[in-house]
Amino acid sequence: FAAFLAYFLGHAAMPLAFGQKAVALAESAGEEGAPLLIMALSGLSAGYEMIGDYQAAFATHERALQLLRQPFPPQAESPTAKTARGGAPDLALLLGMTVMTQGGIAIEVGDYSSAQRYRDESLTLARTANDPFRMAFTICFLGNLAYCQQRYREAHAHYEQSVRLLR
Repeated sequence: FAAFLAYFLGHAAMPLAFGQKAVALAESAGEEGAPLLIMALSGLSAGYEMIGDYQAAFATHERALQLLRQPFPPQAESPTAKTARGGAPDLALLLGMTVMTQGGIAIEVGDYSSAQRYRDESLTLARTANDPFRMAFTICFLGNLAYCQQRYREAHAHYEQSVRLLR
């Protein structure tokens, strides 16, 4: 969480350092640290974004997505139960946020087909969760994708729809 806070505050190298430390700690915990490793990888990816290394951010987020899509071992405590006690985050929400973010990173590396795929999945997940915040941001990012592809009318329509949802 320190990596994300430093990212949002605009501190250049701190998100990367906090992310690297978080990943090392989560990895050292083995299977028990798997739910937290996902969050740590997301923080590390934010650090890579902060310094402009979008290829590393994309690869790091791919690793997080692979972990999110795997079932957790039966002996591991439910991530939802841990969330209630302040532990690991809700994995469904984390998947939705990670997919949404990966779509944005794909735009930054110029992989527009992956960006579209991730954005479509993100929108489906946000609608399934009935999460207007994620729907609005995903639609805004679809606008960014359309803009990068010089489809300006489509971009404008996405931006307008995003604003309506946020209001």
